[in-house]
This record gives sequence, C-alpha cells and structure tokens, in this order.
Amino acid sequence: MSYTVTRYSDATALLAAAEPFLLQHEALNGLLLSAARTQQRAAPRRRRRPLYVTVTGPAGPTLVALTSAGQRLLLADNHASADEALDALVAALREEPRALTTVFAEETLARRFVSRYATAIGQQITLVERQQLLELTAVALPPRLPQGRLRAATIRESDLLADWLTAFQDETAGHAGGDDSGDDRHAVDIIVDGLIARKDVYVWDVGNGTRSHPVAMAARARPTARGIALNLIYTPPEERHRGYATACVAHLSHLLLDDAWAFCTLLADPARVSTETYLGRIGYRPVADFAAYRFDPPLAEVTQGR
Repeated sequence: MSYTVTRYSDATALLAAAEPFLLQHEALNGLLLSAARTQQRAAPRRRRRPLYVTVTGPAGPTLVALTSAGQRLLLADNHASADEALDALVAALREEPRALTTVFAEETLARRFVSRYATAIGQQITLVERQQLLELTAVALPPRLPQGRLRAATIRESDLLADWLTAFQDETAGHAGGDDSGDDRHAVDIIVDGLIARKDVYVWDVGNGTRSHPVAMAARARPTARGIALNLIYTPPEERHRGYATACVAHLSHLLLDDAWAFCTLLADPARVSTETYLGRIGYRPVADFAAYRFDPPLAEVTQGR
C-alpha cells in the first residue's frame, strides 16, 4: 500500500488538511490540535520553523505530525496506522536538517515511532515520562469540599503565582505533555502575567474579607472545537491534604462545562496523582496513556566527547 508524506508551510495549511481527521477523536488529539492553533496565531518564526506533516493513504490521512519548540514532535494517528505509514514518516524526517529531540504521543504510537526513528538515525532512546489523559463530561462535586470559593486570579497575586509556577515546574521537571515554558524567573513572570490578563488562571480562595488568600491554583488551556484542558494544578506544600486542589479542579471544571464546553481534559502523572481518590471522584475518566521519549546521542559520540 502506498503512503504519501505531505509537508505544509504553516499551521493553517496543516489544519485545513488534517483538522477533520483529528476531530474524529478530539479529546485524544487535543494537544496536537491546540498546538497547531497556537502556532496559527503566533508570528512566523525566522528560525526553527515548525514542521507540519501528514501521511496519507488511500482512505485519507492516517498520521499527523508537528514540531513545537525545541524540535519536540507531537504525533496523532487513527489508532490503526500501518507500519508502512510510520516508515514513510521516518524516511521523510530523516531528510530534515535538524534532528528531533523528543517525541510525545499516545504510548503505543510513540513506542512504535521511536523504535523506527532511533534505528534509522542511529540514536539511543530514553523514556522520560508517562502521562495519563483524563476526560470529564459531567462534574460530581464531592460532598465534603473545604470552605472557600473559586475566583479568577488578579494582578495582586502575580508574584505569588510566579512562585507557585516555579515550584510546579521544579516538581514536574521533564513534563512533556503541555505547554512550552521558560525556566528562568523572567519567563515565568511573562507566563503568569499572560494567564492573569486572559483570565485563564484561577485560585481557590479561603478566609473572609481582607484576610482571604489563595491556597491552590489551576488554569484552563488548549481549547479545541468542543473541549478545553486544565493544567498547572498546584497547591503549596503547607496547604496540602486539605482538599483544596480537589475543590479548585472540581469547581473550575464545572465552570468550564457551564461555559458550554462539552468536555474537559487534563494530563496527570500516574505516579503523582491518584485518579481513584482525587480526579476520579470528580468525574475524570482515563482516555489513553501517553509517553515522552528523548533521543540521545549515539554511544560512540558520547564516548568521543562530540
């Protein structure tokens, strides 16, 4: 069976060709869809232009790929991509002047791709992270949530949220499933200021009047046609084990569904979050497991100090 690899000049062209295919499994493909839409709105890059690719067979698209910052590849398929389609994609990527650094995709697809790509270019691979994609279509508010209220964060909390975001990044080092974000404080400040300005970040607030203060945060992100994601879910250590994150996520999810989103998704590290005792009680259900793989230099190059 013959497969055709098509490169596109920009995200708009990629979405025109592949969006209907991706929307067939919108929740599963939300990360790639939202990355394409973000790049569609962004100013064109003079350097490190993203790669936009589809692999098409007789029945239409079967694989979609794009690169985000740092040559990280995002992949999506139709749950039944043939080995020949993956081989065609690998052959096309070998012609690119810059090698990939990481791949993030549904776990089975990621594993099938990296084994071929690593063999083709003679590199080692390392599994750097697993994530579980969860989806919610209706919120079940737990009966014993802590006192407090959900509200949009304000500019008064920008320094506090920057501290929290820095701590979040430190605790989730190597996180591959979400947004590209800087490591230094200036970059963190820019991210937080943007989240606050767009009213994308929310806090769980406890106390009364002038003595009220935030104790947890969560943000909305990655909107697609019918769904939206939650990320940056964080409670500082001194406020943990009191149900604040549960309350914040539950009420924000409820707010988003009331705003006419059909579903919410989030990526959770199974090693850090118990979906049975926390997100599962709210109504989040597993959709798929995702994995991130890093391409390492060949052992010979490492030995020779290249």
